[in-house]
Amino acid sequence: GTPYLQTGDLDGDGNLEIVVIVHCTYGNQGSVLVWDNQGELKASLTRNTHLLGCLLIPADQKNQLDIITGNRFESIIRLGLENDQLVLRTKATNTRGISILGLIDLPDSKSPHDAIGIITQDRDGQGRILDRNFKIIGTYQDNPRKFFRRVMTGSRDGHPSFILHGSKLGSIILEANPLTMAIFFARLLGNPRLLVLAGLGLGLILALLIWLMIRRHGTQSSPRALQETNGLLHLKERRLHLLEDLEVSNHGAMAPLRSLRRLLWMLDAVQSGVGVNPNLVARMKEIWQDCHEDALPRLINILERARLAEVSDSVVDESLASLCRINEALTQLNNENFTADSVNSHLAQLHKEEKSTEALLQSLRRQVSEYFRTPLSSVLEKVMRANQVILEETGVTVQTGMAAMMSSGETDLQQPAQALACRMDADELGFILDNLVGNACRAMNSAPRRDLRITWQPANGLIKIEVTDTGIGIATEDHQRVLEPGFSTRPGGGLGLPKSQRLLKKYGGHLSIKHSKPGQGTTFSLVVP
Repeated sequence: GTPYLQTGDLDGDGNLEIVVIVHCTYGNQGSVLVWDNQGELKASLTRNTHLLGCLLIPADQKNQLDIITGNRFESIIRLGLENDQLVLRTKATNTRGISILGLIDLPDSKSPHDAIGIITQDRDGQGRILDRNFKIIGTYQDNPRKFFRRVMTGSRDGHPSFILHGSKLGSIILEANPLTMAIFFARLLGNPRLLVLAGLGLGLILALLIWLMIRRHGTQSSPRALQETNGLLHLKERRLHLLEDLEVSNHGAMAPLRSLRRLLWMLDAVQSGVGVNPNLVARMKEIWQDCHEDALPRLINILERARLAEVSDSVVDESLASLCRINEALTQLNNENFTADSVNSHLAQLHKEEKSTEALLQSLRRQVSEYFRTPLSSVLEKVMRANQVILEETGVTVQTGMAAMMSSGETDLQQPAQALACRMDADELGFILDNLVGNACRAMNSAPRRDLRITWQPANGLIKIEVTDTGIGIATEDHQRVLEPGFSTRPGGGLGLPKSQRLLKKYGGHLSIKHSKPGQGTTFSLVVP
């Protein structure tokens, strides 16, 4: 994992120690490691979460230093070295996670201990400057959903300053005295050599800006609306992939929790009196390892991508916190070698957190599913309204309805099966149906009878939609070829059907020709979940 390294005298003995914070060492764990100046490991501490940042600040005891670090889930901690052991001195919580960035000198402090501020930031981009006891003494706001990784600190003319690298502005300079920068540049320009260098640099910058403006006006840039649409398309893709990850197994449980549930079954058996034996412990350790190496990291990755998909930050936060507690309980179980006593002490909490995580993931899945819940009736109504003029001009008679009702003669043009909903994007389903209706109208231009029939039938979690026309039909040898890019029986065609097939496959559906012969019309069948 990503290391953070500092050196300082932690125990006040006059010798430097080397402090390393490892972001992630195993599964969802981070570690604090302290070596002496001879390279011997002096103390270590494992935390059941990823750790972000490492700072050393003066301790309460004279000539000693304490370690500051934070984690991506909930807290910032201050650790001290006592008798070659790392002990927790202070802790503060924040549900948005904390990244430790750097230190800044605070002016007008009453004592040297109070003269140091700690720079932090959480996932919302909320920056806080804390004192050594984690009391907030200042705030700033920057890019949400992004932890900074680097801070440069220093001073100019005795005034403290620091620079945050990686913000949406490239970098931010914060200072106690804003006049410091003006004084710095004034002195810089007072040096003739530096003045020449500054002039050359300014000239290069102006030349670059002019070149960029010429290039921008010389090329056709994408309209803003198109850029926004592309952003929405990327968001749809992220949400669709998230929905696939949040799959539900055959017995209705969330698939990513499968390994954890198997381990809980074994722990239940131990608690019910089966007894602990070496073979059972070995098997539980195998599943425990699978949880740490695959299941829990996979769940964390899913939740982080849920945040990028802009689904529900509150559910993501609760889920991450629940996973952190599960990870802590599992780590303790493993450390205690899955004894009967350890199982009895941790099993109730694991069941509680597993049920909580299950409910949160189910809630997340429902929220994502809502983005792809498309009422068939509203899409059909929109497609028919868009094609109303061409249908009237070509004299096409339209029938729509449930397949079973239409076969029995109970047709009703206003009966659109309100309850039926497809699991796909409304615009993409609209494109597919609009393309089929448009193709049908063109195929019936010279037909003596012009009937368009659209039917649907739900079965086994799928909706089968058929679009039938009485047009010129398609030769049997061309049934597969019309679904291939570039092939068409008319000039300028060959794109709509292949794109429709590609869109349906993305959602687990498909498009095919059910029936078509020259002079006998065509029936297209599309299946959507």
